[in-house]
Amino acid sequence: MAGLEKVSITSGYMGVCITNIPKDYDKGVRSICYPRKDLTNTPIYNDLSIELFNVPISDKKSDQKQLPIDLNILQLAETTSRYVVHPYILMVTVILTILMFLMLIYSMIPVLPFKYWMLRATLCLSAFLVLFWGIGAMWTHVGVLACSKLIPGASMGILTIHRGLKSSAMSWVSFAFLLVQLGILWFLYLKDRKNLSEEIDKINHTNRDQPPVKRSGDLSDSSTLNYKV
Repeated sequence: MAGLEKVSITSGYMGVCITNIPKDYDKGVRSICYPRKDLTNTPIYNDLSIELFNVPISDKKSDQKQLPIDLNILQLAETTSRYVVHPYILMVTVILTILMFLMLIYSMIPVLPFKYWMLRATLCLSAFLVLFWGIGAMWTHVGVLACSKLIPGASMGILTIHRGLKSSAMSWVSFAFLLVQLGILWFLYLKDRKNLSEEIDKINHTNRDQPPVKRSGDLSDSSTLNYKV
C-alpha cells in the first residue's frame, strides 16, 4: 500500500511501536504499539513485507528457479526486542534494588535483631547490583550498535536505522548512581570499622596504664603469710 514505505518502527524493551502510518490505512490511526512477541499475527505484518528477487542461493543449483526472499521490517523489530535487547537482567536488578532498600530500612531500626548480618548482606548486594546492571547496560549497548551496523547493509540500503539515546542514557545514569551508592556504603562501613577499632585500642591502652587493683582478701592473706613470729 502506498505510504507504508515511510513508516517508522521503534523497538524497545517491552514492545514495538509503529508510527507514520498513512491516514487512509486504518481509519486515521497514525501510530500503534504491539507486544514484542507474536507480531506475525498482526494485520499490518504482511503489508510491511517486501519480496526481494534475484538473490543467489548457495545451496541451490543455478538452473533451479530461485524463490523470492521476504524482508519484513516488523520481523526485524521483533527479533531485536526478543533476542538482542534483553530486559531480564535489568528487571532482576531493579527487583534487587528494591530489596536492598528494604534491607537498609531494616538495618536502621534499632530494636530489630540480626542488624549486623543484614548490613553485611546489604554491602554484598550493592556490589552485585553494580555488576548486574553494568552487564545489562553493556549488553544492550553492544546489541543495539550491532543492529544499527548490520541491518542497513543486509537490506541493501532499503532500511535505515536510528539509534535512540533515552534508554541508553537512563541505563548509564542508573549505573552511575548505583556505583556512587556502592562507594558511599562501603566508605561508611569501613569508617565505622576503623572508629570501632580505634575505640577498642584506646580502651585496651587505658587498661594497661592503670595499676592492678587488689582485693581486701588478697591483702589480708598476704599480710598473714608474710608475718613472722
